[in-house]
Amino acid sequence: MLTSLSGRSVIVTGASKGIGKGIARVFARSGAKVLVVSRHLAEAEACAEELKRAGGTAKGFAADVTQPGDMQMMAEAAASAHGGLDILCSNAGIFPQGKIEELSAEDWDFVMDTNLKGTFLSIKSCLPYLKTSDQGRIIITSS
Repeated sequence: MLTSLSGRSVIVTGASKGIGKGIARVFARSGAKVLVVSRHLAEAEACAEELKRAGGTAKGFAADVTQPGDMQMMAEAAASAHGGLDILCSNAGIFPQGKIEELSAEDWDFVMDTNLKGTFLSIKSCLPYLKTSDQGRIIITSS
């Protein structure tokens, strides 16, 4: 059973805004070392700086959850920066604004790639590190 978040290494995907940012904030306030992941480095770093100003430990990282290589680099970055990986919060998700009858097949593929394939790839990349943690956890949210 996970008894404390203090000092734990955490990845939060989709963490630069919205629900993901709130999740990253809670982890940081609880003493976790947070890798804030977003497709846009400037947004990830801005969120990480905000968490650090509030007293947390955080680092921004740019990665696209639909890209296997990005997910592998993300997992490696957290393990390297924090000495391992204890928690993955797979939060990245999208849904285009608009009516479904106006969506193209390509739009829908992008939604599925981000929401489903992205969750799969982030978990797959982090599992080797989580398995070596005495408290390894995966959290999947739906933004």
